Amino acid sequence: MNGEQNERTFQVQADIVTGRGWVLLDTGSTHNLIKSSLVEELGIPLHKKPGWFVALPNGGQCPIDGFCQGLSMTVQGHQFKSVCFAIPLKGFDVVLGIRWLNALGRVIWDGPNKTVEFSHGSTQVIWHGEAEARDKANVSLHALDCHSEALEHWFSDE
Repeated sequence: MNGEQNERTFQVQADIVTGRGWVLLDTGSTHNLIKSSLVEELGIPLHKKPGWFVALPNGGQCPIDGFCQGLSMTVQGHQFKSVCFAIPLKGFDVVLGIRWLNALGRVIWDGPNKTVEFSHGSTQVIWHGEAEARDKANVSLHALDCHSEALEHWFSDE
């Protein structure tokens, strides 16, 4: 499964645990995703969850290999932690979905200038996106939705 950059997405490079990778902010994705091969490559602890899956925009399903709790990422000098579901992504290493963005509070998404601005703790953060889309990005991740009530536990705002 590949990611696609368009008006509902934004891409940046990040330090992910001990490696460097590409992060896609995707307002069409419900949850956060990480490339399964990166989890293995970096030795990131994976909590296996057999039977969990994400629904694809074409109506298909993709099994989730598990989830990474407290995944550490540093984007343009700012460190974040999140829960990410491991799936066989291509093109991007991590996808941060709408629930992650909503948890930030007020977000200013400036598409023409390729910036995203938000508060992180007491710090005002401005991410500057990459101008060019990833070359392997040809299938949209939009409308990814997790179809397991168990997933809701990890991402509820309560």
